[in-house]
Amino acid sequence: MNKITYSFWAALGGAILLTIGSLIQKLLLGYPIVPLGFIAPFFSGLIGGGLFGWIFFKQQEKEKQLLIEKTKAEMANKSKSEFLANISHDLRTPIHAISSFSNLALKRVEDEKARRFLENIKTSTNRLLGLINGLLDLSKLEAGKMVVNFNDNNLTTITNQCIEELSSIAHEKSLVVLFDTDEKFIAELDSKLISQVIINLLSNAIKFSPTNGVIYINIQMIKSDNSQIFNGVLQFSITDQGCGIPAEDLDTIFDAYAQSKKAVSQVGGTGLGLSVSKEIINSHKGTIWAESPLEDDGSGSSFYFIIPIKQ
Repeated sequence: MNKITYSFWAALGGAILLTIGSLIQKLLLGYPIVPLGFIAPFFSGLIGGGLFGWIFFKQQEKEKQLLIEKTKAEMANKSKSEFLANISHDLRTPIHAISSFSNLALKRVEDEKARRFLENIKTSTNRLLGLINGLLDLSKLEAGKMVVNFNDNNLTTITNQCIEELSSIAHEKSLVVLFDTDEKFIAELDSKLISQVIINLLSNAIKFSPTNGVIYINIQMIKSDNSQIFNGVLQFSITDQGCGIPAEDLDTIFDAYAQSKKAVSQVGGTGLGLSVSKEIINSHKGTIWAESPLEDDGSGSSFYFIIPIKQ
C-alpha cells in the first residue's frame, strides 16, 4: 500500500469516526440532528485522519529504511571480518617462512654487519606477525567464529605460566614481576584465551615499565551475596610504574587500533592487543578496564578484568 492510498483510507476513517462521534454526542445531549451539521466534523476528521496517515506512513518508511541500513552495515562488518580472517591466514604462511629463514641464517652467518641486517629482518617480521595475529584474532571475535572452550581452570597456574613465558623479556630490563600466591582460584574459562589476555597485559606492562621497575600482579575472589544470581567473580589486576595513560584516553584504549598519545610517542605498537583482550573478556561475560595515572607525576597504570566463576 503506497502512502497516498494509506493516507486516503486514514482520512476517510477519521472523517467517519468523527462524524459518528458527533452523531452520538448529539443523540446523548438531545440536540436536533441536522444533516448539514455533520459537514464540519466530517471535513475535520478527513483532514486530521489524512495528516495522521501521512505522518504515520512516513514514520514507517523511516524505520524501514533504518532497518535496511542497519542490516547493510552488519553485513558489511561481517564481510570485513571474514575478509580479514581469510587474508590473515594467507599472510601468515610467507611471514613464518621469512622468520624461519632469518633464524636459520643467524645461526650460520658470522659477519657482524650481515647479522645486524638479519636481526632487523627478524624484528620486523615478528612485529608484522604480531599484527597479523592480532588482526586474525580480532576478526574471528567480531565475526563470532572464535571458539570458546569453557573448563574449570586455575587462574593462578595460568598467570604463573604467562610470567614464565615473558621472563626473559622482563629480565632484559631488570624488571621484577611480583605475584606471590599459592592459592587456587578456580573458574570456568578458556585457558588459552585468558592466557592471551594476561600475555597482552603483561607485555604492555613490561614494554612501558622503566628499567629496574616492579610490576605487581594480584588475583582475588569477590564472592556474591544473596541478591546475585552468579557465584561470584575473579578479579585480576596488573600494575606497572610506566609512563601512565592520560585520563582522556581511558575510554578509547580498548578500541581497535586506538592508543594513548604517550604510548604512540614512546613505544608505538598496533593498538590491537587491548581490543582483542576486551573481546575475549566479553566472551567470558566479564569486564575489563584501566585506571591511570596512579602517581602525581602522571605515571603508573593498573589494568583489571573480572570474570564469573561459573559461566
